[in-house]
Amino acid sequence: RNEHIDDIIDVYALGALEPGEQDVADEHLRGCARCQALLNDSKRVVAALAWTPEQHDPPAELRSRLMAGAQQIRPAASVSATEQPTRPQPPKAWWRQLSGPAQGGPPLLVRRVIGIGALLLLLALAGNTVRLLDQIRQAQTAAAAQQQIIGGLQGQVQQTQKTAAAQQQIIDAVRAPGTRVVAFSGTGANVRSQLLINAAGNQAFLLTDGLPPLPADKAYELWLIQGQDAVASNVFQVDQQGRATIQVQVPTQLKDYQAAAITIEAATGSPVPTTKPFLMSNF
Repeated sequence: RNEHIDDIIDVYALGALEPGEQDVADEHLRGCARCQALLNDSKRVVAALAWTPEQHDPPAELRSRLMAGAQQIRPAASVSATEQPTRPQPPKAWWRQLSGPAQGGPPLLVRRVIGIGALLLLLALAGNTVRLLDQIRQAQTAAAAQQQIIGGLQGQVQQTQKTAAAQQQIIDAVRAPGTRVVAFSGTGANVRSQLLINAAGNQAFLLTDGLPPLPADKAYELWLIQGQDAVASNVFQVDQQGRATIQVQVPTQLKDYQAAAITIEAATGSPVPTTKPFLMSNF
């Protein structure tokens, strides 16, 4: 009567005690706050079981197997002949073997439910981790795409700034006193090329339009003519419309040269002309 009923608390909470055990448990619980607290814990666990998968009755032969196994490991009881029990203990129900005693810890049913809850929590955390990693990868992909767009826009801005700076140089050269325009002559009705020359400022700009685009291994080369010598100046390509705007590289002074010519050379240029000029301009 004074012993705690830890080993049947779980079954009591389930309402599955035999009548004799139920009477013993009720009598003990009326005067034992400790076991009442354990019973409240077990009732909360039983309420949580409503969310677990559907339960099924154990097979009929399970009880006999459990009882046979319990008989083999149960120690022999030694009761003194002089000892007279005040009240016979009710037989131990077979399902008590499933819950078992809880020495120094919570009932086995509580431990099992806690273990299942921990497993479900780990699975939920794993799922959240996978989703977060996928969101991170998507964000990284989007950021990389945006970075490519930004890089492309920055390249366009830089190219526009270079073009604007070159155009501003040409505008300044045209406005400068003493600047004159010298046209090229040669083959091709649609070829329009000219030089903007400012001898005082030692500046010249080549503007082309309608030059045929060349293959990758070829390039146009501009020559400045000094007497009988052709001095290499610029190696350049044109766009699909045959256009190019180039600041002429002048080795010495513009006043030292009398004409200019354009030939087709290797892509890296040549120290001397290897083809006949098809465009000429006399200063």
